[in-house]
Amino acid sequence: MQPAVFPRPPAPTPLPSAGPTYASVQTASYSGATLLCFLLATHPDVASVGELDGLIPSEDPDEYRCSCGDLVRACGFWRAVAVEMEDRGEPFDPGRFETRLEFAGPRLLRRLRAGSLGTGTVNAARDHIFQALPWERPQWQRLTRRNAALVRSIASVTGKQVLVDSSKDGLRLSAFRDLTTVPVAAIHLVRDVRGVVASRLRRGVSISPAEGARQWQRLNRRIEANLSTLPPGSTVRIRYEDLCADPDATLAVVQRALGVVPSPLPADFRATPHHVIGNAMRLSDMRSIVADESWRRSLTPAQIADVESVASAALERYGYR
Repeated sequence: MQPAVFPRPPAPTPLPSAGPTYASVQTASYSGATLLCFLLATHPDVASVGELDGLIPSEDPDEYRCSCGDLVRACGFWRAVAVEMEDRGEPFDPGRFETRLEFAGPRLLRRLRAGSLGTGTVNAARDHIFQALPWERPQWQRLTRRNAALVRSIASVTGKQVLVDSSKDGLRLSAFRDLTTVPVAAIHLVRDVRGVVASRLRRGVSISPAEGARQWQRLNRRIEANLSTLPPGSTVRIRYEDLCADPDATLAVVQRALGVVPSPLPADFRATPHHVIGNAMRLSDMRSIVADESWRRSLTPAQIADVESVASAALERYGYR
């Protein structure tokens, strides 16, 4: 079965051969980004370690396990990455990446920095203004340099030409675009808002279904605005449900956008060596790809109606109605 047809950016063209290419997964939480990274990393030219932000601050780095099963600080892969980082002048602790693009200042200023102003052009102008500020520019450049070193180090250790990042961080994507020579690409991964809202509620997020739908809608608008500033042919949009229904066909669309020759999934995609940081799914023993559509049972008819009343146009735009 071929993935459903719905509005998407123009057909992508191969990226420049200079690499490694940094590819960012832009999506809402609970939309399958970790699964996508696992699947893409089975390709001989594509690597992924999940989230380039590294461990969340609440995690104990001495107890945290890489997806390979080893403690992250004892993992041979991450030790090799640390050596590469040292060679690039960036001391690196696998337990503390120190790559998160965060900035000091009042909350309102930080929200203005990370949010969307409506269009890609205005957002890009905002980025250039902030990057020129004397108190921000050195920090922005330092963090961008460190992130670029990490991308190059992972590419060197894996021998791959593309690195896929599931951090969902638009700031990192903008930084690579504006301040490095690293080729960039973006994958806009969309999941049915009803599934996203149900997953958030199931995990105890205190939010109404309608507000969850509004946040999902705003986020996807912001993603589209940000991706509109990237080079033509360097973005692609796919749906989580299509990825699960027909992985090979959907992955082929992404692989072409990343400039690599499409390659079918191996029989056991988890058997490919992997060293993923982030979502707890990295430690699961999942061997089959099945879409989570439990929202059809967990959401009440009233909750579904609330979500649909807010996100009706977006559901239609992304092919869900």
